[in-house]
Amino acid sequence: MGMATVALMLIGVIIYPCVCGKEFSDHQEIKIQTLLKRLNKHALISIKTVDGDIIDCVPIHSQPAFDHPLLRNHTIQYAIMNSMQGKYVGTKFEVNMWKPEVQVPNEFRLAQTWLVSGVGTTRNTIEAGLQVYPGKYGDNNLRLFVFWTANGYQGTGCYNNECAGFVQRSNKIAVGGTYNTFSQYDGDQYELSVLIWKDGENWWLQIGEEFVGYWPGQLFNSLGNGATIVQWGGEIVNRETDGKHTGTDMGSGHFAEEGYKKASYFRNLMTIDETNTLREPQGVYRTTGHDNCYNIKAGDGGTSWGVNFFYGGPGLNERCP
Repeated sequence: MGMATVALMLIGVIIYPCVCGKEFSDHQEIKIQTLLKRLNKHALISIKTVDGDIIDCVPIHSQPAFDHPLLRNHTIQYAIMNSMQGKYVGTKFEVNMWKPEVQVPNEFRLAQTWLVSGVGTTRNTIEAGLQVYPGKYGDNNLRLFVFWTANGYQGTGCYNNECAGFVQRSNKIAVGGTYNTFSQYDGDQYELSVLIWKDGENWWLQIGEEFVGYWPGQLFNSLGNGATIVQWGGEIVNRETDGKHTGTDMGSGHFAEEGYKKASYFRNLMTIDETNTLREPQGVYRTTGHDNCYNIKAGDGGTSWGVNFFYGGPGLNERCP
């Protein structure tokens, strides 16, 4: 059974996909309701998860995504692994889950994939992964996130369901939702399985066995023909508080050479070609900013981990002032 067939079966059983927000206080609940009012949306039901998240459910066609006109009738440091130029319609991988320290609220740390096409203001991206961003969510929780842009981050696109874009379909996993299980240094390791693929015009996101939602193809221009590069890795924002490099962790907060149970990893990297075939990417290459702050190291090949790498670092240290 193909991926498209499974997706159609899922659509048939899900009635009320959800837009979610975190319940910090009565004030935060007011903010959620204000957002719904501003978007002219009304929650049919609100569900409080065991993690304390409030999931406000609206009918599928009342989501912000369908308000998009096309759907009607600092300093950032990279430790990234890149595919060769080509034509790709998806990616699949497992990412190690950690809850890193973020030094100040307006910095963030993430581990994600990018599917990219175009350059400059024609740059299109689809992005998904794990993020800690106190300035956005009001806490230090590890969260699933999605993002997109259709003009090189120059005004289009947003996180999660904050604007017309990503369409939530799952009533089990919500973009922006919290994970309370994560890896421990030299202890138990946890990972998230992520699959993104293009089905017709739309780009679907699957987490584990759950179809979470999709980015409508009408949002994009150059991505309509597929991505030309796929990237996987970590990213942090460095605000240089007090004139020093940030101490925000990337990955586990430990350098790549420490390896399994100590450094964070991506494994079983796969790309999806034009024939909808999963393939191991060939000739992947790394991009880093400051190796003394954060680094990346290819893992051993020929194992059950497939194409894999370790990455991360603590930021501010004696080699990274």
